[in-house]
Amino acid sequence: TCSFELSASSANFPASGGNGSVTLTTTTGCAWTVSGLPDWIVNVSPANGTGTTAITYAVNPNLSQTARSATLTIERKQADAVEPDEFQVVG
Repeated sequence: TCSFELSASSANFPASGGNGSVTLTTTTGCAWTVSGLPDWIVNVSPANGTGTTAITYAVNPNLSQTARSATLTIERKQADAVEPDEFQVVG
Protein backbone atom coordinates (compact mmCIF):
# COMPACT_ATOMS: atom_id res chain seq x y z
CA THR A 1 0.00 0.00 0.00
CA CYS A 2 1.25 3.45 -0.88
CA SER A 3 0.87 6.46 1.37
CA PHE A 4 1.04 10.02 0.03
CA GLU A 5 1.33 13.31 1.91
CA LEU A 6 1.89 16.88 0.70
CA SER A 7 3.83 19.38 2.82
CA ALA A 8 1.17 22.06 2.17
CA SER A 9 -2.31 22.31 0.72
CA SER A 10 -1.96 25.65 -1.06
CA ALA A 11 0.34 28.51 -2.09
CA ASN A 12 -0.41 32.17 -2.82
CA PHE A 13 1.52 34.40 -5.20
CA PRO A 14 1.39 38.13 -5.97
CA ALA A 15 0.37 39.35 -9.42
CA SER A 16 4.07 39.40 -10.34
CA GLY A 17 4.20 35.57 -10.04
CA GLY A 18 7.13 33.67 -8.61
CA ASN A 19 8.61 30.26 -7.87
CA GLY A 20 7.29 27.66 -5.48
CA SER A 21 7.65 24.10 -4.32
CA VAL A 22 5.75 21.48 -2.40
CA THR A 23 7.21 18.30 -0.94
CA LEU A 24 5.47 15.04 -1.73
CA THR A 25 6.23 12.27 0.77
CA THR A 26 5.41 8.77 -0.41
CA THR A 27 6.22 5.19 0.36
CA THR A 28 9.35 4.06 -1.51
CA GLY A 29 8.58 2.96 -5.06
CA CYS A 30 5.09 4.50 -5.23
CA ALA A 31 4.48 6.22 -8.57
CA TRP A 32 2.66 9.54 -9.08
CA THR A 33 2.07 12.26 -11.67
CA VAL A 34 1.01 15.93 -11.58
CA SER A 35 -2.05 16.90 -13.62
CA GLY A 36 -4.44 19.84 -13.94
CA LEU A 37 -1.78 22.36 -14.94
CA PRO A 38 -3.05 25.63 -16.42
CA ASP A 39 -0.83 27.49 -18.90
CA TRP A 40 0.26 30.02 -16.26
CA ILE A 41 1.93 27.40 -14.06
CA VAL A 42 5.13 26.34 -15.81
CA ASN A 43 8.41 24.49 -15.32
CA VAL A 44 6.91 21.81 -13.06
CA SER A 45 9.75 19.50 -12.10
CA PRO A 46 9.47 16.64 -11.78
CA ALA A 47 5.98 16.24 -13.27
CA ASN A 48 5.94 12.54 -12.43
CA GLY A 49 8.05 10.00 -10.64
CA THR A 50 8.27 7.54 -7.79
CA GLY A 51 8.92 8.07 -4.11
CA THR A 52 9.46 11.23 -2.08
CA THR A 53 10.53 14.46 -3.81
CA ALA A 54 10.19 18.23 -3.88
CA ILE A 55 8.02 19.36 -6.80
CA THR A 56 9.07 22.81 -8.02
CA TYR A 57 7.13 25.12 -10.31
CA ALA A 58 6.91 28.71 -11.52
CA VAL A 59 3.86 30.97 -11.64
CA ASN A 60 3.82 33.40 -14.56
CA PRO A 61 2.80 37.01 -13.86
CA ASN A 62 -0.94 37.71 -13.88
CA LEU A 63 -1.39 40.45 -16.48
CA SER A 64 -5.18 40.61 -16.15
CA GLN A 65 -7.36 42.20 -13.49
CA THR A 66 -9.00 38.85 -12.81
CA ALA A 67 -7.86 36.70 -9.89
CA ARG A 68 -6.89 33.16 -10.86
CA SER A 69 -6.44 29.89 -9.09
CA ALA A 70 -5.78 26.29 -10.06
CA THR A 71 -5.88 22.98 -8.27
CA LEU A 72 -3.02 20.69 -9.17
CA THR A 73 -3.74 17.02 -8.72
CA ILE A 74 -1.07 14.56 -7.63
CA GLU A 75 -2.40 11.33 -9.11
CA ARG A 76 -1.39 8.05 -7.54
CA LYS A 77 -0.47 5.41 -10.08
CA GLN A 78 -1.37 2.34 -8.02
CA ALA A 79 -4.39 0.09 -8.29
CA ASP A 80 -5.14 0.56 -4.57
CA ALA A 81 -5.22 4.38 -4.81
CA VAL A 82 -8.48 5.80 -3.56
CA GLU A 83 -8.24 9.58 -4.01
CA PRO A 84 -5.61 11.89 -5.50
CA ASP A 85 -3.93 14.57 -3.42
CA GLU A 86 -4.62 18.18 -4.38
CA PHE A 87 -2.57 21.37 -4.10
CA GLN A 88 -4.11 24.77 -4.82
CA VAL A 89 -2.11 27.62 -6.38
CA VAL A 90 -3.50 31.17 -6.27
CA GLY A 91 -1.79 33.91 -8.21
